[in-house]
Amino acid sequence: MRSELVSPAGFELSLRDPLVRATVQRIPGMLAVWLGFGVITGVATAPGVGPIAVAAGITAGIIVLTPFGLFLALVGGRWMASLAAGLLGMVLVPAIVRVADLSPGVSLVPLGLVFGGIAGATVVTACYRLPRLLMTLGRAQLAQATSLKSP
Repeated sequence: MRSELVSPAGFELSLRDPLVRATVQRIPGMLAVWLGFGVITGVATAPGVGPIAVAAGITAGIIVLTPFGLFLALVGGRWMASLAAGLLGMVLVPAIVRVADLSPGVSLVPLGLVFGGIAGATVVTACYRLPRLLMTLGRAQLAQATSLKSP
């Protein structure tokens, strides 16, 4: 089995590349977390109380949120940050609404869970990991450019 894929544009995608390997290793954890989020969201937003309604809600939650977890893994999200922020959002959003004495028209537990999970998967990546990666790549380019100039 080949571990490389070459696109028509000549871009080579190899499992030997550390970035590709890290991304592929992140996928199962994120899929599991977002599958769990889908189950919780499906139960909380089920259209009724019977077993068929709950099963329909769970199925809908899994269908919608699991591919979203795959997308977040591919853009650099980590499962542990997503899980922690999702659970924190699931607890804090209803508590904040209760303290602020608001009366929302939506179920708050799945809202806090999903938005917390999105925040956990993206904020850490965008504010910490991406700048660090860009600085590392910039230093490598600078080192390569200076080594080419010196005799």
